[in-house]
Amino acid sequence: MAEIGFVYSPEAPPSERPAQQSLRYFFIYREASVGWQYDPATNSYLYFRGNRPHVDAATGAQLQFKNVVILEVPERPIPNDPKGRIEQDVIGEGPARIFRDGRMIEATWRKAAGYAQLYFVDANGNEIPLAPGSVWIAAIPDLANLTVEGGR
Repeated sequence: MAEIGFVYSPEAPPSERPAQQSLRYFFIYREASVGWQYDPATNSYLYFRGNRPHVDAATGAQLQFKNVVILEVPERPIPNDPKGRIEQDVIGEGPARIFRDGRMIEATWRKAAGYAQLYFVDANGNEIPLAPGSVWIAAIPDLANLTVEGGR
């Protein structure tokens, strides 16, 4: 495993990219979902809040990432918190889904301590490479809150 940072591998060539893939997930309320639409021309995932493109306030460009990683992370209410906030257990391990090159990869996330590197591994414990470029990581309470259509 890498000492610092993620492991990367080359992007899939255009001939191996699917024409379409989309994913949506929500944290608590289904009606407050976010989504991603795969763009094979740029080999990136375009970000949507609700059903509207989410754009950078400075540039006006829609946010896009080469990798989208969804972690299933246990959570619980913070006791006696007047705002009803939650605590997420981000130390340990759990299931994850990695989206890159228009495909979904089943993974396990692992993080040994607060200062430790976050790893994404396959069923054999091998680190899964990401596509070179930007990475969006979301932590949701249950992968059942994730819907995927299309892709490889």
